[in-house]
Amino acid sequence: MDENKEVITTEEAEVVVTEEAEKTEEKKSHLNVIIAAAVIVVVGICAVLLFGGKLFGKNASDNPASQQEKPVIPANNYNETYVDIYGITLQDMAEKEGLSLKEYIEKYKLPSDMPGDTNSNAVENMIPVGIKAAEMNPFYDSIKQMMGINNNISNFELYKVMNGIPAEVTEDTPFGEAKGLIKVKYIVKDEEDLQIYKKKYGLGDDVTMETLFKDIRDKVDLVEKENFEKQKEMMEMMEESGVELPVPVPKE
Repeated sequence: MDENKEVITTEEAEVVVTEEAEKTEEKKSHLNVIIAAAVIVVVGICAVLLFGGKLFGKNASDNPASQQEKPVIPANNYNETYVDIYGITLQDMAEKEGLSLKEYIEKYKLPSDMPGDTNSNAVENMIPVGIKAAEMNPFYDSIKQMMGINNNISNFELYKVMNGIPAEVTEDTPFGEAKGLIKVKYIVKDEEDLQIYKKKYGLGDDVTMETLFKDIRDKVDLVEKENFEKQKEMMEMMEESGVELPVPVPKE
């Protein structure tokens, strides 16, 4: 044996091993602290990304900058008042006459705020009754001539009398409002006709000759809408099947 080499006793070796083990455990402890801290940071970041402002009592979506504002479309009160029977709009009616929306509104003295998507039934009912009556002027002129009525009574007054429209209605009253004040007895001929009318529109026994049209208008319009849609569907089926539709022959 080399006498110059230092001989390590068993006790000294145990001390060395113990010290190395303690150093290793200390390093592991520091490493665990670092790993734990890293985990906490990662979890925190994920929570912010997933839940946003909810962690702080506020949604991230509450921030106006994070939302795209949707345009508010105002309700069309005219469409809510009158049933859309034919699926035609004010814009369609104007284009059919070759007029702009503004020109059509001015021509028929409609409300200036009436939107282009107003249904045709609502449009007709918002036209002043004086304009609707004027369309019948040739007819009332001939009536006055046949009955020998002088011109002291206007065609509009005659129109009101013959259609059962109350005296308080003026030429500026919307047609729908004026028609709503007409009693059923001016729509049907007699009691027998009344029963046919009630059956056609599904009206109850509470409807009499004295009932105002405004009280049955919606039911009548809904049936008219249903009938129109059935007729339209039938016409489309006939066209698809190649059936030639009858062409009206003008009278000679």
